[in-house]
Amino acid sequence: MSLTKITVAAFLFTCPLLAQVSVSGRVSDSSGAAVRHASVYFYSRSTGERYTANSDDSGMYSVAVPRGSYLLEAEAPGLRLSGAAAAVDVQGARDWPVQLVVGAARSSIEVTTTGTPQSLDQTAKAVDVIDRAELDQRGVESLTDGLRDVPGLRVTQRGGPGYFATVQMRGLRTFDTAVLIDGMRFRDVGATQGDASSFLTDLLLVDTSRVEVVRGAASSLYGTNAIGGVINMVTDSGGGNFHGSVTADGGGLGEFRGLARFGGGIAGNRFHYSAGAGHQDVTNGVGGFGRYRNTTGNGLVDYSVRP
Repeated sequence: MSLTKITVAAFLFTCPLLAQVSVSGRVSDSSGAAVRHASVYFYSRSTGERYTANSDDSGMYSVAVPRGSYLLEAEAPGLRLSGAAAAVDVQGARDWPVQLVVGAARSSIEVTTTGTPQSLDQTAKAVDVIDRAELDQRGVESLTDGLRDVPGLRVTQRGGPGYFATVQMRGLRTFDTAVLIDGMRFRDVGATQGDASSFLTDLLLVDTSRVEVVRGAASSLYGTNAIGGVINMVTDSGGGNFHGSVTADGGGLGEFRGLARFGGGIAGNRFHYSAGAGHQDVTNGVGGFGRYRNTTGNGLVDYSVRP
């Protein structure tokens, strides 16, 4: 199964170009020491665009963004942003230092409930955000595996890998939960109710930066199939320095899994890209039955001609 998403943001060249301004600063820990290779994200509160920067060996980062209001999020291995996501108003070039601390509760930013970025403490609905770091730590392969520990969800699978799976929210029907990829509805057009249940077990998380789960009615944004809730798979938006990883593992039932992903940004970080590919192969299965093979690719390309 293959999933591909290509997004190209283009505007008329006759429109006046809006100048971008630079935001820079030093990323440090609680002792004041510089934090190398930290990721700093600026989420536009008006457009939802994410701008990414990475700190250098001296802890300094710099990113060019249009004028406007942003939510700032930052992280490094073992470190998190101190306190809630910071609100940053950018009207000109400015210096914005970032401090990371050990063991702080992560300040997540989500977009599914309203369509624009906001921190979780500003969200009125019940929301869970499962980020890439948590998925990697748990060794999660597929979307259904990643949802098993989310409260309020009932995940049922009729066998081993590749068998039919369903997700129910708050006791409602399986087709009352909408599945989205980057905010766009994903469904089986051949299904009676047009839901995505037949594909759930095949959705491998190869280039997914996070999964946002909204429990409760979201029909005002996503239609009648979302009266139970919404599951939104958000693709890695890339940006920043080139980064990537390669993983391979195997286990019982003759199972093998391989995963490779990468991302980055060029052209002054106005061209963002990311891609991932994964392969899962179950050669034996339970009792010698249920052999399964799945190859998935997922990617995103985003170029901003103007802010």
